[in-house]
Amino acid sequence: MFPLIVPEHLPFSDFLVSLLLISRFSIFEEIDMEFESSNVSTDSEDVLPFEMDHLPDFVLKKCDEELNETSEKKTKVLALRYMIEEDDIVSGINFEEDFLVQYLRHSKYDVNKALKHIRNYINLRKKRSYMFESLPDNLLSEQLSNKFISIMPKRSPDGCVIVLLQVGKWNLKQLTFDKFMQLNMMLYTQLLRDEMNQINGIRAIYDCKGTSFALLQLCKPQNLYIYNHLLVNCLPTRVKGIHIINESFVVRLVWPVMKQLMSEKLRNRVHFHSNRDLFEYFPPHVLPTQYNGELSDTHLEEGLAWIRKVNNEHKDNPVEGQPNFY
Repeated sequence: MFPLIVPEHLPFSDFLVSLLLISRFSIFEEIDMEFESSNVSTDSEDVLPFEMDHLPDFVLKKCDEELNETSEKKTKVLALRYMIEEDDIVSGINFEEDFLVQYLRHSKYDVNKALKHIRNYINLRKKRSYMFESLPDNLLSEQLSNKFISIMPKRSPDGCVIVLLQVGKWNLKQLTFDKFMQLNMMLYTQLLRDEMNQINGIRAIYDCKGTSFALLQLCKPQNLYIYNHLLVNCLPTRVKGIHIINESFVVRLVWPVMKQLMSEKLRNRVHFHSNRDLFEYFPPHVLPTQYNGELSDTHLEEGLAWIRKVNNEHKDNPVEGQPNFY
């Protein structure tokens, strides 16, 4: 695979030609993805709610065994603070301890990796400060009213929070790409204030039903790059699965470009599904009825109410970070 060079500005007509050239060998074929077998049992209905106020024993064990969190946690935090003070980009910032622990857990307590991600976060904040602001209430209400983005009220069996993005409901006139990035920054920053999400990670479902040609205008390489950079290189997000359903021609055009931006590890966590295939990862009682699940619109309102609440809290999101919810 040739490396993808992302130009700062690329005319849409040139970008479309590039997409067609890149994907011409696969556009009429099944998207070539390896499906990793699910290690998640989906039989039990004993799943956890999205909103928690404690860490169950299995999560504490995962934090210890997978993330290398030990009794020396405080020592690692102090070591990271020392490196921050010696760094030319992030020195002078008195980061919230919970904020630093997010990055240490994400890096499995590799202090150098944690510092690298914090540097990326601060650099992005300096260059694109608008991304770190909360959304205007009226704009957020419009996006939530049509269920463009939702959080499921129950977690996947492995403890992950489930984020649903119905891409075909994206109102491109109301929600520009910059505002979309602002929405993502707010949502994932606030999700990471929950230790359950720091440790277990996030599974995102992208429903591409109804996506149109107009969406391609936003899928330029520089936009795809910054979206991937935000979620993977700047925020300490453990992306445990990206699940794409109702695959459209837009996905077939964009995927060959997008996958070149991703690490091999992340590419292997991307799955293309039919609605029924989702049950390999998500039991029916954690999915909405539109995907043959059991959650009604009333159930989904819990997650929407949470997004409204944290958008208000995000107005006070300083560069030092915010404390955990509990």
